[in-house]
Amino acid sequence: ESRRNYEQIARYMILHTRLDLIMGAGHPDFNDNAETEETNARWVGGRDFWNQLRTNDGRVQFEIDGQSFQLADAGGDGLPDAWTVVESREDFLSLASGVPPTRVLGVPKVGATLQQGRNKGEAEVIPFSQPFNENIPSLEEMTRAAINVLSQNPAGFFVMIEGGAIDWASHDGHTGRMIEEQIDFNRAVEAAIEWVDKYSSWDETLIIVTADHECGYLTGPDYPAQVYPDVINRGKGELPDTKWNHDSHTNVLVPFYARGKGQEVFQLMAGESDPVRGPFIQNTQVPQAIFMMWGKPRPEVFRISH
Repeated sequence: ESRRNYEQIARYMILHTRLDLIMGAGHPDFNDNAETEETNARWVGGRDFWNQLRTNDGRVQFEIDGQSFQLADAGGDGLPDAWTVVESREDFLSLASGVPPTRVLGVPKVGATLQQGRNKGEAEVIPFSQPFNENIPSLEEMTRAAINVLSQNPAGFFVMIEGGAIDWASHDGHTGRMIEEQIDFNRAVEAAIEWVDKYSSWDETLIIVTADHECGYLTGPDYPAQVYPDVINRGKGELPDTKWNHDSHTNVLVPFYARGKGQEVFQLMAGESDPVRGPFIQNTQVPQAIFMMWGKPRPEVFRISH
């Protein structure tokens, strides 16, 4: 009923869908500095559920609050499929090559974000000038791992990868952390492109790069004297001159890039035009186009069952 029902959402994703892979921060035994600390287990479905998952004993049946739940059939053979839980950076790196497990739940040993939430650099100005959390995979490394896991499926795969802490840094108006997160995201995109060039082709694979919204109303320093002034480049080693004008999301248009099979569909769907930026699409049209390419204009809804 709410996006904030984190525990329910986690249980739904893990127990009741045919997802092959879920990765993200939110480890209940570590804080944002990747230090051992018992924190809220809502991101992984609750403490008891998490303790059962991380045993990695191949179980497909779980007992939660006096109820019994069975995992879904992810492989299509009619049998429930167990999750393999990975936590250490070493385990994430090993997933990037070779034959991986068929179903992976990856939770790095850190709190809400990989690096953005660390307090070692609360006064940080220049990005990368403060120590990073150690033994935590980067978004690029997680991307390589995710693609290798999913690409084992001969029928193909879909993966959504989010540089979510770009948004959080922008809410804070923290330019240095926003740049760190954006660079990590850019490297994740490069890893995906590298995989297509090496193992697939642009005739069969589509990569989309976009955002769900702008955050912080970031402009150059001369706003509002100018309408959306350019950020000023101050040269290598210096932060650009910028100005944060808001602490939340805005309706500013965001870039949309598509390359590969079906990219022309989005050009056809761009039925509205901005006087400065030109044609644009609504963000809801992105999944609509993907479903259409899959031949599933009305996607299935998985119902919860015990």
